[in-house]
Amino acid sequence: MANRFFKVRCCHLKDLERLRALEGDRTVGIVWICLFKYAATGELLELRGPNQEGVELANRVLGEMRREVDIDRETYAERISKENKDAIDGVVFEGDRVRGVHSWVVLSRNEYEELVIDWGETAVNFYIAFIDRAAQKTGNKNGWDDWPNVVCRAIEEDWANKNFEYDF
Repeated sequence: MANRFFKVRCCHLKDLERLRALEGDRTVGIVWICLFKYAATGELLELRGPNQEGVELANRVLGEMRREVDIDRETYAERISKENKDAIDGVVFEGDRVRGVHSWVVLSRNEYEELVIDWGETAVNFYIAFIDRAAQKTGNKNGWDDWPNVVCRAIEEDWANKNFEYDF
């Protein structure tokens, strides 16, 4: 999965301004396009041109920015794996609590076990993750708070396979 967000340090802005003075806006735009393509796909593009000083500066700045994208990507991957370490199918088990990965849906162990007895573990885990993602995406605009009831209702009405009035 491509990392959608990455940081550009202020020190690169000075280099980009220098590059703009040497080569113009077009070259700075090409550096950004190369960086975005690298962040999204991992594809390395090398810049070439007639002005050797400008090309070296552009490639140096691009290389430094790529390294930062790599660091951000590794940090992001470590954080996600740490958050999801105990997650099974989008459900995290913490002591006497069971929650979705985004922590909107929170159930006690007893509530979770009752749902599993009624509906089965696969369905309950799927709908906890489904509802948790929906609440995360909308900021819980539906005002859900009785999570065992919401999970039960979602399973009964098969929300995942319907186009229903809850706009996600």
